[in-house]
Amino acid sequence: MKQFQRFFFFLVWLMILHLGSVSQPTFEHPRGLLIKSELTKIRQKVQTEPFKSMFSKLKECTIRMAQKAEKTISDSSGLSRMYAYNYLLSEQTSDAELAWKYAEGVLNNKNIFNNPVSRGLDRATLLRNLAETYDLCFNGWPESRCREVSEILIFATMTTASNMGYDANYAIESNWMGVRYGAVLLASIVNDDWKANEKVPSRLTPFEWDASKRLVDHMTANIHSNGWNSESLSYFSYNWSFVAPALIAWQNRTGISNVSLEKIAPKALNALWGYSTATVSIPGTSGKVMQPDFSDDDPMSSYFLIPIGLRLFPEKQKPGLLWMLQYLSGPDTWASNAEQLFYNILWTPENIDSVNPEKMGWLTYYDADQGLALFRNRFQDENDIVAGFTATAKRVRGHQGFDNLGFRILGLGSIWAVGAGRTGQIAGQTCLFPERVISKEAEGTKALGKVLATQFETDGSGRMTASGSCLGVTGHVRTFIADYSLKSGAEAVFIVTDYSDNGKLWRLNSPEFNELTINSDGFTLIAPNGAWLKATVFTNATKPVVSSSKVHYGGNTKDHNLGISYHGKSYGFTNAIDCTTNGKITVVLTLQPKGKEHPPVGKEGEDTITIGGIKYKMHDSKMPFIFK
Repeated sequence: MKQFQRFFFFLVWLMILHLGSVSQPTFEHPRGLLIKSELTKIRQKVQTEPFKSMFSKLKECTIRMAQKAEKTISDSSGLSRMYAYNYLLSEQTSDAELAWKYAEGVLNNKNIFNNPVSRGLDRATLLRNLAETYDLCFNGWPESRCREVSEILIFATMTTASNMGYDANYAIESNWMGVRYGAVLLASIVNDDWKANEKVPSRLTPFEWDASKRLVDHMTANIHSNGWNSESLSYFSYNWSFVAPALIAWQNRTGISNVSLEKIAPKALNALWGYSTATVSIPGTSGKVMQPDFSDDDPMSSYFLIPIGLRLFPEKQKPGLLWMLQYLSGPDTWASNAEQLFYNILWTPENIDSVNPEKMGWLTYYDADQGLALFRNRFQDENDIVAGFTATAKRVRGHQGFDNLGFRILGLGSIWAVGAGRTGQIAGQTCLFPERVISKEAEGTKALGKVLATQFETDGSGRMTASGSCLGVTGHVRTFIADYSLKSGAEAVFIVTDYSDNGKLWRLNSPEFNELTINSDGFTLIAPNGAWLKATVFTNATKPVVSSSKVHYGGNTKDHNLGISYHGKSYGFTNAIDCTTNGKITVVLTLQPKGKEHPPVGKEGEDTITIGGIKYKMHDSKMPFIFK
C-alpha cells in the first residue's frame, strides 16, 4: 500500500512538472529592429567588408563611450543599448553582461525611469533604449533577469503612455508625441508579459494598439504634403529616432505590406528627398551633415535617417539613399556614432547600386504646405551648394522660428546665411525689418507667409516669390533667385529682391568664422577655406549704409543651444550685416571658390540687373525677375 502511495504521488509530481513546463510562456527574440530569421545573415554580413570594419569601429566607439561615461542614467542607458548592439552582432555573452551592467542603473532609478511624472522626453528615451536592450539581449540573459526587466518595462510603458511629465507639448504634431508614442509602441511590441496566458491577456496589448493609432495621427500632423517636417530637419532626425524603430518593429509584427509608409504615412514618402536635397557633407562636430537651419533649428544634424530610410522607404528611392549614405558616411566618420554604424550594418543593401540623386530629380525640392523651396547645384562633395527659401505658410504648435521670407545658403565648404537658432528673438533672422535699429530682445509674430510663384530648372536653379512678414514689415513681397547655370562666370548667383511699405533694414546673418569686409556697394565674406561670397546692393535709400554687428546665435537660450558647428568647433555668434533701404532693395550675391574672381555686377536703367554676361529683367513689382 505504501509503495502504491509513493508511486501515485510520484505520478502526480510528474504531472505537475509537466503541466508547469507546458504553461511556461515561450518568447522569440529579437523582434524589434529585426527578427530572429535575419540574425544569421546579419552576423555573416559583419564577416565581410566594409561591414567588418564598421563592426570594428562600433566596438571601438562603444568602449570609448564607456571610458568617457559619467555616472548618469543617460550614459548608462546609452551604453546598455550600445552593448546590446555589440551582442547582437557578436553573440558574445560578455557583451550581454555589459549591457546588463549598465541597464541595472536604469532599472533601479527612482528619479526618472521609475517616476511616473518625470520629464517625458527623458523617460521615453530610457524606455526605448532599455526596450531595445531587452529585445536584443534576451537570448543572452537568464530567464530571471528577463522577467525582472520585462516587469519594469511594462510599468515604464504605462507611465509614458499616460503622460509626458513636466514641460510637455501635447500637440499631436509636436515631436514630443512622436517620441512618446514611438517609445511606447516599440516597447509594447518587443516586451513580454510573463503573467499573460490563455485566460489572462497581455497588459501590453492595449498600449500597442493605442500607440500605433496615435503614432499615425502624429505623423499625419507632423509632416507636410510633400514630406517636409513641420518642426524642421534637426527635429525630424530626433523625432524619427523614436518613430522609425517603432515603425520597423510594427512592420515586423504585422507584415510590411500591412503598415507600409504608403499606407500609414503617405505624406512622409518624399521626406528623405527633401532631407537629401538640403544636406551637404560639410564637417561639423559629429559627422558631415550640414543643412539649412529653418524654424528655430540648427544647421547640424546626423545621417541617422538615411540608413533607416533604406529599411523603411520605397524601393525606387533606395539607390539615391544609398548614394547619400556613402556621401555622408565613411571611415573618417565611423568613429563618431555607434548607433548610426549599427544601422549602417543592418540596412545597407548589398544587392543594389547607388545612383546619384541628381538623376532622380532631387536637385530641387518644394513643399507647398510649408511654402519652402530648396535649390541645389549638384551632389558631389562638401563644395556642393544649397540655397533655401521659406514662406512659412503653415505654422504648428512646436518649433517654428519667425523666419517668414528668410533664406539660407551653404556650400563651397562653408555656411553663408543662417537664421536665429533656437530662440524667439528675431535679431538673428536673415530678412527685412521695419526698423533701422533691431533690439536683440525683440520677438516676432506668428503671421504666415504665402507663396505667389515658383520656377524650378533641371540644373537646380529656380526662384520663388512670396509675401508676408512676422517681423512687422507690411506689404512685404520677396523674390529669391538661385542661378547655377555658370553663364555669369560665378559658381552660383543669388538675387534677393524686396518690395515693402515700411522695410528699413535688410539683414543677412553669417557665422562669425567667415571673415567680413564692408564695401562701398555691399560686403564680402571669406570662408576659412578661401571660398568667398560677394554682395552688391541696389537700394532706394537716400543715403545707403552697410554696417554690421554681433548677434548671439540662439539668443539668450542656454539649454540645447550648441551654436553653429563647423569643422570640429562650435561658434556662438553671427555677423549681422545690415543694408539700409526705404521699401525697395535688391541684393546680388555671387559665390566663388578660392582664387576665382567675381563677375561684375551692374544695373541698366530701372528694370535690368547685369551679372557677367547675364541679364535679369525686372517685369513686375510682385515677381521682379525672369531669366533671360
